[in-house]
Amino acid sequence: MDNTDYNRYIYCSDEEKVEIRDYMLETSRAEVWLTCREEGQYIEVPMFHYPGYKAFDQEGRRLPVATGSNSRVRVLLSPSDQEQKITVRFVGEDVFFVGYGVTLAAVIWAVGYRNRGRLRRQRKPVTD
Repeated sequence: MDNTDYNRYIYCSDEEKVEIRDYMLETSRAEVWLTCREEGQYIEVPMFHYPGYKAFDQEGRRLPVATGSNSRVRVLLSPSDQEQKITVRFVGEDVFFVGYGVTLAAVIWAVGYRNRGRLRRQRKPVTD
């Protein structure tokens, strides 16, 4: 494999122990079909490692992710004689979801604050 094109290739720790059969790359997602023959092997996906990237096997179990060479996403593999499908995608961190909640609460408060005059007028009883 030619390692000169950083953006297109999935790197593996040892081509004799990890056989990559096929892969599909998107902006924040990659799917790799491979066979790993020995413990301690890994692949590196051409995405910059950033907190929130997670890797999953075909059964949905999370696989360990680390920072690889050139800050790529490195996925540690478990050995199997059968072909495996590995999915790497951006999921986000738990703190991101807390931030989303705070933002949503702030938007709701801002809309209520902006419309407070209308809300007060609607509460006044109409007298004849």
